[in-house]
Amino acid sequence: MEKRTLYLPSTPLNLLVSVAHALRFRDSQRAWLCLIDQKTADSPYASVLKRWDDSPFESVEVLCQPTKSESKRDARKAVFASLKQMVMNVQPTRIGVGSDRRAEFQYAMHQASRFDGRDAVTGFYLDDGLYSYAGRPYKWYKDKINSLLKKLAYGFWWEEPTTVGASSWIDEAWLFESKKAVSEITRGKKVCSIEQEWFVAEQVKQFSSSVLKAFDFEAKLLSEVDMLVFIPHPNNVLKMRGYEQNLKASISTLKAQKKRIAVKYHPRVEEEDFFSLRALGVEVIVPAKLASEFVLPALKRECYVVGDVGTALLTVRWIRPELEVFSILSESDPFQNKFVGLMHAMGVHVVKSIGEVVQ
Repeated sequence: MEKRTLYLPSTPLNLLVSVAHALRFRDSQRAWLCLIDQKTADSPYASVLKRWDDSPFESVEVLCQPTKSESKRDARKAVFASLKQMVMNVQPTRIGVGSDRRAEFQYAMHQASRFDGRDAVTGFYLDDGLYSYAGRPYKWYKDKINSLLKKLAYGFWWEEPTTVGASSWIDEAWLFESKKAVSEITRGKKVCSIEQEWFVAEQVKQFSSSVLKAFDFEAKLLSEVDMLVFIPHPNNVLKMRGYEQNLKASISTLKAQKKRIAVKYHPRVEEEDFFSLRALGVEVIVPAKLASEFVLPALKRECYVVGDVGTALLTVRWIRPELEVFSILSESDPFQNKFVGLMHAMGVHVVKSIGEVVQ
């Protein structure tokens, strides 16, 4: 039976993994891709996909979030109508996603199951990072109520998974480190490995390079930096006492040692250089909206990567395992402390400040 695979990525990491997976299996399947839950239909990622000459996808579609002038209900109806038509056209035998909590995925699985039954279509989870290994806090009362409300709003095909990848719509789990994933994802499913070698394939590197160009960012700017620092989500910065002062002091120390530094702010930060780090000598400010996964191929082997809590550091370990990776976490902070064990298990060095990285 011909494999017809529909990918439904919603985040840049979802997209990169979908691209790598589709290229790996292009000789044994036909593939289509639909970016879901997007802010705009003409993002740099969508533009690169649609112009890609060597694309493994027969078509690329984009489904957007509601605009300010649209009601959520009307926008959802339009998205579901588009998905229904897409599923009718493609008649997928496989549907891949980075979060089975997305209504678009569950609806597509529901529609695809109407052709030849549920057993005729395979839903597969593509590792989306942190919560594959940390899990998601499950509050049975809140989640049960939320599930009921969504069943009434969407349809009785909807279900609320205890964590991403755990719904009954998922038959296969494709993971970077399956033995370290939470059991809810792997239990009762076929477990497959995402291989690091997929991401060093020439076509994947060319795709990543095209994404950098779409953001008007030159990869060569990162080729000589000694350290890449990921600035945390603004909410996490507020939770980390003295973060800005410690960051600036550490950068000053590094610059005194003639180190070249690149900084990438969290995508939620709107200003190009919120902490005015260029004034301290930081050479490169990576565009905040450019996902970290796409800058990793440009780093030299000796570059240190520093961050906090988040998928970005785990992605470095998976895509560039030869790089030294450091997570700044405070074991006295309850939120940060719960990630310390995971970071150690993933081979990420846990430190209290950037200063410890260069001691």
